[in-house]
Amino acid sequence: MSLNARNIYEEWVFFVFPKSTHTMRAKNNNRILVVLLVILALLLGGISLYTYNFSQDTEKTTRRLEQEKKALQDDLQMLDAQFQEEIAETTVLSEELLAAQKNIETLQERLARDKVDEKTLAKYRRLVNQAKLERDNLLARIDILEQEKIALTRERDSIQGQLDTVRNSVITTREENVKLQETLGGASVLTAVNFNSGAIIVRNSGKQIDTEKARRMDAIRTCFILPASTIIPAGDQQMYLQVINPKGNVLGLSTSVTMNDQELTYSKPVSLTYEGEEMKLCEVIDVPRDQREKGLYAVYLFQDGRQLGKAQFTLR
Repeated sequence: MSLNARNIYEEWVFFVFPKSTHTMRAKNNNRILVVLLVILALLLGGISLYTYNFSQDTEKTTRRLEQEKKALQDDLQMLDAQFQEEIAETTVLSEELLAAQKNIETLQERLARDKVDEKTLAKYRRLVNQAKLERDNLLARIDILEQEKIALTRERDSIQGQLDTVRNSVITTREENVKLQETLGGASVLTAVNFNSGAIIVRNSGKQIDTEKARRMDAIRTCFILPASTIIPAGDQQMYLQVINPKGNVLGLSTSVTMNDQELTYSKPVSLTYEGEEMKLCEVIDVPRDQREKGLYAVYLFQDGRQLGKAQFTLR
């Protein structure tokens, strides 16, 4: 641009934009700059505040998660101690208790190793609750089994006491029988062989079924054989069957008879006519419900104060 042209341009600018207009524009530009700076400062302050609050929330969340993790670890430690105590004290469900305790130890190791977050803690809360339910179920089953064990022990002791009573009664009866036999001479008399006895169920049809359960029996059946003899005179014979229950009571008629100055309490009389030939006999004695006891029963057959046969059996 030539010097004349430049001078003309400067004069035109001065004419069109006087000095005051330039000054006003400069001030406006300064105001805009200030506003922008303020906005920028507010944005930076907001970001800083957000960052601070976010950091605080993160720390609170971390502390809460750690506290919940610690609570779960305490629950697992308590469960482990309870299982160890049960394993040491009880003898029932030992394998189930050991498996449950092993599961608790595995959970403890995994929880201590894993990083905690909401999803992980939710998973462990569910597993701990399942472990608690398993503990409650096992303890309930143990209580039931322990009670059954106590009941069985009491029943065993009761049966043992009944057996002792029967043994004592049998010993007493045996001594009495010996006295009766000693009173008799060595005359030729009947003997009973294949002497056996047991409990039976009697159907409405009359069918008899053997049983070993006291509560199911209806009667006691005793069978024996009188051998053939050419020495023993033929004629009517009178015998007496004696059945003693586990409590030492004589079942059946429980009536007394005197033989050779000895008194015998019998359950049922057995009357027959002996012709010198072999005879097979079975006698049935009904047993009332209130006398159907569990334990040892003793059965004897007497004639003229002499014991012809004896048998014993046990009912559950």
